[in-house]
Amino acid sequence: MNRLLFNRSVLNTSLPIRNYSVKSLTTPLAPPLRNITKDPSQFVYKPIVYQLSTNCLKQFYRKNSSYAPINIDTSNLAKDVIIFKYNNPKYFKLMNFFGFIQFFFFLIASEFILSTLRQTPVNEKDPDFDAKPFYLKVNLGENKYKYGISFASFIFGLTILGFVWTTTVRSVRFLILRKGGSYVSFVTYGPFGKNRIMDVPLRFVSAVQSRNVGASALPIKVKGKTFHYLLDKQGQYTNPEIFDHVINVKRRL
Repeated sequence: MNRLLFNRSVLNTSLPIRNYSVKSLTTPLAPPLRNITKDPSQFVYKPIVYQLSTNCLKQFYRKNSSYAPINIDTSNLAKDVIIFKYNNPKYFKLMNFFGFIQFFFFLIASEFILSTLRQTPVNEKDPDFDAKPFYLKVNLGENKYKYGISFASFIFGLTILGFVWTTTVRSVRFLILRKGGSYVSFVTYGPFGKNRIMDVPLRFVSAVQSRNVGASALPIKVKGKTFHYLLDKQGQYTNPEIFDHVINVKRRL
């Protein structure tokens, strides 16, 4: 049986859950004394361990997995509200420029390998063959080595460019709660300087972790998307109360 162990400090505290306040006990619990003797210095006590079934807690969590720590009604928004912004286009322009430079560098290197490597026969009967370094024991002009190294160079440059593009299009510039409060818009950076806008139902958005966690970015999961959207911690939460209520929430997607 799954059990929870509660100490007295937990039992004597109020836990705010939506509009409810759960108070376990109104008076402190004193551990009973066992084997009491007349000499107070020889008192021996054994604290009671309170055991509660977790079934009710699990059922409550399943029904209320998207509860928020504050009660804000966003269903009657009269206009769009910006709840997060990170306006730093210069950084992403430089990052994309770096990605393009790396891609073209490795593309040129790939073409150079194809056109330059020549057949260099290796004499395995040479008495000093075993003492030679690795690159002198291999005929890099063979097709399997030449095309393999060239392809690897191209893939490496393409991977760098793909990583830069993926980071750019997943970095949130503005997060806007739409009129009515049922949709949220992700305005992200684009690899060519233009913004990308995506409207998502609020029920399809879930925070991976709290925004108070000491990380460089807050990952946001969107249903149907492979990667997480990133909210840089250097950005500004223009409406932190609304953000905590609608975005900084763990939902079951």
